[in-house]
Amino acid sequence: EYIVNNMLLPGQIENWVFLHDLQDVGITDISMDTIKKVNNVMSSNYGGKLYRNYIINAPMLISGIWSVVKLFIDPVTVEKISVDKGISSLSKLFEFCDKGQV
Repeated sequence: EYIVNNMLLPGQIENWVFLHDLQDVGITDISMDTIKKVNNVMSSNYGGKLYRNYIINAPMLISGIWSVVKLFIDPVTVEKISVDKGISSLSKLFEFCDKGQV
């Protein structure tokens, strides 16, 4: 199951941190329709509110796609997004939130 968790940062309730754990999620398990709907809702209602987006345990295909896509995205946006085949980016996540929020 694909689960999206979000955490509000203390003192910065208008900034969002997303954690997407793709452990045991295959590329065919991710619904493009769902991704589009979430993207539309976030863009329409919460534009500019993303503080960080962590994608951990990403399949190799997702990591590969990201390495190409990020070349065409604003560097400020790229800085906010971390795509990791493992969980090493979690140490960065805990700089911005408490472990109890995950």
